[in-house]
Amino acid sequence: MSGFPGISRVTDSMVSGRLSGSIQRSLASLARTETSIATGRRFNTLGDDPLGARRSIAWERLLERHAQYGSNIQAATSRLSATEGALAELEDLIVRARELALEHVQTTSTDGMRANAAIEVQNMIEEALTLANRQFGERFLFGGDQVSAAPFAQSGGYISYGGDRSPSLIEVAPGMFLPSGISGVDAFGGWSSQVSGGIDLDPNINLETPVASLNGGRGIMAGRIEIRDGSGAAVTVDLEGAKTVGDVLDRINATGFVSAGLDVSRNGLAIVKPGANISITDLNGATAARDLGIAAAGAGPSLGGDDLDPIIGPLTRLSLLRNGLGIDAGGFTIQNGSMTAAIDLTGVETVEGLINAVNTAGIGVRARIGDSGEGIELTSILAGAELRVIEGSTTSAAQLGFIVPTADLTLDSLHGGTGVPTVTGEDLEITAEDGTTFAVDIDGAVTLGDVVALINEHPGNTGAVLAEVVPGQDRIRLRDQSGGTGTLSVSALNESFAISGLRLDGEAVDGIIEGGELSPAGVRTRSAFDGFMTLSQGLLASDTGTIHTALRFLDSAHERVLQSRAEVGSRLRRLEVSDRRNQLQSFETESLLSQEADTDIASAIVELNRQQTAYQAALRTSAQLLQQSILDFLG
Repeated sequence: MSGFPGISRVTDSMVSGRLSGSIQRSLASLARTETSIATGRRFNTLGDDPLGARRSIAWERLLERHAQYGSNIQAATSRLSATEGALAELEDLIVRARELALEHVQTTSTDGMRANAAIEVQNMIEEALTLANRQFGERFLFGGDQVSAAPFAQSGGYISYGGDRSPSLIEVAPGMFLPSGISGVDAFGGWSSQVSGGIDLDPNINLETPVASLNGGRGIMAGRIEIRDGSGAAVTVDLEGAKTVGDVLDRINATGFVSAGLDVSRNGLAIVKPGANISITDLNGATAARDLGIAAAGAGPSLGGDDLDPIIGPLTRLSLLRNGLGIDAGGFTIQNGSMTAAIDLTGVETVEGLINAVNTAGIGVRARIGDSGEGIELTSILAGAELRVIEGSTTSAAQLGFIVPTADLTLDSLHGGTGVPTVTGEDLEITAEDGTTFAVDIDGAVTLGDVVALINEHPGNTGAVLAEVVPGQDRIRLRDQSGGTGTLSVSALNESFAISGLRLDGEAVDGIIEGGELSPAGVRTRSAFDGFMTLSQGLLASDTGTIHTALRFLDSAHERVLQSRAEVGSRLRRLEVSDRRNQLQSFETESLLSQEADTDIASAIVELNRQQTAYQAALRTSAQLLQQSILDFLG
């Protein structure tokens, strides 16, 4: 059936709607282009270009991070510059103090002159304390990572350090942190050297021993191991996630294939299966069996593992130390300057308990596990105080390594820190009873043990004289073994005072020269404050020996400041390099963001002209197609 003539299938309403929609779309495109030109942005809503907008947001966030890194770098640079200024002022004080020490150590200086110099040195102490507590903004420069409280304070005639050694870190790039300061330990010597023996406390393992502490703290590379019994039977044990030695043993024993336990004699593991020929290997590239000391082939019915060499931790039992010999409960006494505390180990079961007993004694001494994990260290935080450990009713201090063996005493620690004076060339001449004579130069000796070795190993000493450290006493002894009829003697060479410094200036009795007590000093902070305070004491007492000691302290403090200034300079250079790198990366990110999001003005203007033309054409077309007459308004 044909349609009716003259009747269109497209109504006026449909034509009007389509034309109106076309005009609206043209107008919207025109508006977006105008906005893009006005704002300089290629898109202003997520709907304009979803993928491009997501990429732009990522670039913008990266730019924000670069801006934060730049801000961090600038803040750290300013902080380090302020630190450098404070260190320069401290160096000036130390140099001036050395000048005073050198001037008044001379015999021509009078008591009155030294007393007047002591007043200036007291002022230096106050100036140095002000420098040590200098702030940058609201943050203290020399407190390490503790920047909100003054790190140094006067405490009972001493200067105490309450900060830490960890410098404050700032992020200068993703995952890259740089120190933004120098701690009071490094710059001012806020902590003393450690009282710690050169011994490994070597704990035995037990079921609670963390596997992470084994092998000197390297731990184990956990994974799967295979155990064979030699008959073709085998089991696989997964040690992934095992935290303690007990966990390892439980997983092996859970197989029911072998029996696993501790081998106390070896300080390792023991694997047993009667009648078997045990072999244990690692699987899939793991090294757990090897790390546990049980990797073996054809070990027979029992396999004894290697020494697992655990380091100590807070929960390590004192009874396990020293290969299971433990530590005596008698305790020891700590002297720190004028303060004394008796550390009683009765009832103390763990390393943590011992550390807490020391740290809560209230005498400015801090105990901690050493960096190697082999022993415990004691440190004084009081400048001007001398730290000593005195044995109690047992030998627990020596067992813990707190008592330094006489042979390890340094020469510069003797006689309260005044040391042993030497000269260039040979210092003393030893004559044996048979007339054997040899000259000894002790300039290269660091410890009493070194002096003993120089004498005993001297080419001219063919066994005629034996030098030895007196057990349990801070002195040395010379014993004649030549069998001659003369007299054992020691004389000075080149006007050296080494004989009196070593207390070997006595007469021989029955072929033996008994050295005198060498009075070793305890450890000190060896800080700038120590130098100033010791110099003040020496000047007030007109004691040239103490002034000499102060000079050594000041030299150490000067070296420390120079090292700190060099470290600050190095960190400033690293920050400068980081800043340049950050600026370059920021520029590259801005370029990527610009390519993604910025409007191409020339192209946008061309597009705007095209859209305006299209819009005007749409309007003209609509006007022609939708011409109205009086009939359009008649109902």
